[in-house]
Amino acid sequence: MAIEIESIHCPVCGPSEQIHLFQKDGWNIVRCSFCSLAMVNPRRKNSADIYASEDYFNDERYYYDYAGNKAAYQKGFRSKLRLISRHCSKKGKLLDVGAAYGFFMEEAARFGFEPYGVELSRTAADRASRYGHVFHKPLAEVRTDARFSAVTFIDSLEHFEDPLQGLTQARAFLEDQGIVAVMVPNIDSLFARITRTKWHLLLPEEHLFYFTPKSMRLMFEKAG
Repeated sequence: MAIEIESIHCPVCGPSEQIHLFQKDGWNIVRCSFCSLAMVNPRRKNSADIYASEDYFNDERYYYDYAGNKAAYQKGFRSKLRLISRHCSKKGKLLDVGAAYGFFMEEAARFGFEPYGVELSRTAADRASRYGHVFHKPLAEVRTDARFSAVTFIDSLEHFEDPLQGLTQARAFLEDQGIVAVMVPNIDSLFARITRTKWHLLLPEEHLFYFTPKSMRLMFEKAG
């Protein structure tokens, strides 16, 4: 089946000059000349279909044996949760966007949060539901009266077709003094600049965006 593609504007700036950086696996990586956000353009249309596969978390193109690496993931999640905990005024509900198998949710509960998740993969959502309530749908389609002390995007915002929309939605779910915590690929990092097309996070079929401190700051400002 042929892959449908689409061309896009920068989600932060709208129509703007885009500078070609390089090509990876047949996909062009470009950078907005104003905000510095890098993106795949043109890109695969309906990229969320990738996550419907039952094998997504066991496919070597994306994740290899995600469940088998649980201990390593959770070690990293604990360090992130320590940082999040320091910035939360209270430990209420936490919404993890891109919950995968729920390992972050499990650790969040140990840190005193009430975990919720958002996950597109049905197989992963079913597993994550062991640790809390999981919405098996895109974030934009989530409807809930719950308000959260923290909304987290741990290696997930780069998968969004519109990351600004994702952050705006997250902002709407926050309680007073709530926080949004984001971990994304930084294309301005030293490692990314040295390795260029060999950068391990350069995965253009699923990672649609590559951020910089400047682009994240502008995106947070626009999201409110």
